[in-house]
Amino acid sequence: MPASERAESFLEVHEEWATGRITQAQAAERMGVAVRTFRRYVARFRAGELKLLKDGSIDRYSALRVPEEEAAEVVGLYRRAYPGWSVQHFFDAYRTRHNGRRSLSWVRRCLNGAARGPTTSGNGKRPPPVQQATHCQDQRPVQTEPEGVLLHQLGSCRAWIPAANWHLTVTLDDATRRVYSGFFAERRTIWTAFRGVRDTVERFGRFERLGLGVTSSEHWKPGPSGVANRRHHAQFDRALRELNIAISRRPPAILMRAVRLFSTLSGRLPQELSYHDIDDIHTANKFLDAYWPRFNDEFQPDSKASPSAFVPLGPRVFHRLDDVFCIKHGGRIIPGNRIQLGERTLHIPSSEGQSCRLGAKVVVREYEDGTMAVFKGRDKLFSLGRRDPESERPK
Repeated sequence: MPASERAESFLEVHEEWATGRITQAQAAERMGVAVRTFRRYVARFRAGELKLLKDGSIDRYSALRVPEEEAAEVVGLYRRAYPGWSVQHFFDAYRTRHNGRRSLSWVRRCLNGAARGPTTSGNGKRPPPVQQATHCQDQRPVQTEPEGVLLHQLGSCRAWIPAANWHLTVTLDDATRRVYSGFFAERRTIWTAFRGVRDTVERFGRFERLGLGVTSSEHWKPGPSGVANRRHHAQFDRALRELNIAISRRPPAILMRAVRLFSTLSGRLPQELSYHDIDDIHTANKFLDAYWPRFNDEFQPDSKASPSAFVPLGPRVFHRLDDVFCIKHGGRIIPGNRIQLGERTLHIPSSEGQSCRLGAKVVVREYEDGTMAVFKGRDKLFSLGRRDPESERPK
């Protein structure tokens, strides 16, 4: 029986490969098959000489072979709606949004061959064995302790959408990889750190420890109060102490688990925002509210239900969270109906001047909306409106 075109192609490609002119990957690409399929052809051809060509098995396709039309449709979907997405990210969208039925390996081969180009040049050899995971390279998340024991707060300022740099603050659990709070802000301030913790304790309760994903050279930018950056760290530590939450000094292994998950999020979130045509921060935050449950379902480790270490807040603590997540300044009353706060002063309204004793020590609490309140001990003396720079005079 005369050899078919496919058989002739194999003979030609096999000769070039045997003489070292092309690699196995290049030979498989010319035949339109996978590298492993080409290796099987070679093994059978060597074992039975011309039997592979005479029985016509090289021309037969598997009954389970995916139609070329379906492969072209997947490639077109990727090019049209998901350009630049990673294979894993596109596969998740392919299965959930488009009811795809094919496997991840098939989608990867399909995209690498047509839509994304070859991943590597390749040398026709088998890849080296994967190294065993070390103490800081776990292959998959394994829950070793209850949720609510150790939480991480990570942040990144980057162009999440074109021509707009936002700061993303994410608070997540170390054991379950669950994201409890995540939002965009125009810039990173102490209020973004406060909000991440407050959103968590309001919904789930008090946790045990918090690890911050910042280095000593990073500082929060001045908020409405204009307080020096170095004091914001002390204010944040003070707020956590009032809630009996400890600051964790994380070893590299624990830190890397959180950083890897945050890196995955940083790679996917810009593509999701672009897919949904989001161009303002308010719409982006509304999108995140619906995005976190889907993200948690995909990346949480498979584990049996375990007890939670979260402790519900009592009614008294819950109602005084505004006084916990605020900036507190110590000062004293000086002549002229003024409060001296370090190197600056605040003017006391004339209607409240009678309630202040000259030289008395007070605490000024500044809230996120810019309003202030003056306390002496636990007693509130009076409230101030939003901070007015004109009413502050240098010492």
